[in-house]
Amino acid sequence: MVHSRLYTPSVKPPLLHASIRGEGPTLVLLHGFLSSSDYWHRFTEKAAKNYRVISLDLLGFGRSPKPRLSGYDYKDHLASIDATLKHYDVDDPFLLMGHSMGALLALRYAVYNKARVEKLLLINTPAMSGPKEVDQTMLKVSLLYNVALRPVTRRIVWPVARISNRFKRLLPTKISRHMNYDDHFFSHSARSRSRSYKNLIRHGDVKTDLGRVEVETLVVSGTKDFGIYLQTLNQAPTRPNVLIEAVDTGHHIPLDMPDLLTRRLETNY
Repeated sequence: MVHSRLYTPSVKPPLLHASIRGEGPTLVLLHGFLSSSDYWHRFTEKAAKNYRVISLDLLGFGRSPKPRLSGYDYKDHLASIDATLKHYDVDDPFLLMGHSMGALLALRYAVYNKARVEKLLLINTPAMSGPKEVDQTMLKVSLLYNVALRPVTRRIVWPVARISNRFKRLLPTKISRHMNYDDHFFSHSARSRSRSYKNLIRHGDVKTDLGRVEVETLVVSGTKDFGIYLQTLNQAPTRPNVLIEAVDTGHHIPLDMPDLLTRRLETNY
């Protein structure tokens, strides 16, 4: 169990839902915002041939608990991740991979748990500078994000969207082509959605965390993703253990290029 000042919960952290496949070295996967462990299915099919793959539903998302009183900040998310890994006897150093919001959590986890993480792979990291820049960027993602995040609409439109199959047409085509949206895409609470955005994504500090992480780290970002991500990454302090790679795709590298990620694992980056 972690012993950092970053997260010392006053109550026992909820255990997260975990999907476990394959045998071998442990690879832990953390999904992004408005998603679940199902997001990784194309990558997991390949990675499970060589790894024990543990895909977690983050706190408040998918099939994991959705506590009403949680702040859904770094402290709460990371405490549940750590408690869940301990529950599944993940004692040896493991590979940690995160996509989007999950990349923020993976990076912060590795900063405070360098002895626990063998290697770190961050995919489509939302690297931005401050809440204002986050808001300006995230509200441009899609109509879905506008509905999900704007206070005026989120309390009325979002519950209707969750039960309307027609709303799936608002999802990015590259996601809908690869996923079954009956599987937990909308399975989160209003609190977990709004508080994770407010208390985690808006307060991500990728430049600082990349300057502190000591484990071997590969950051893979899409050239067709928001330009601010690569711009911020390239402004981060240069460390010999951190490699930044740009690939010709958008925000969903695990869906569009799962073979690339498996090759990076097989070749040790």
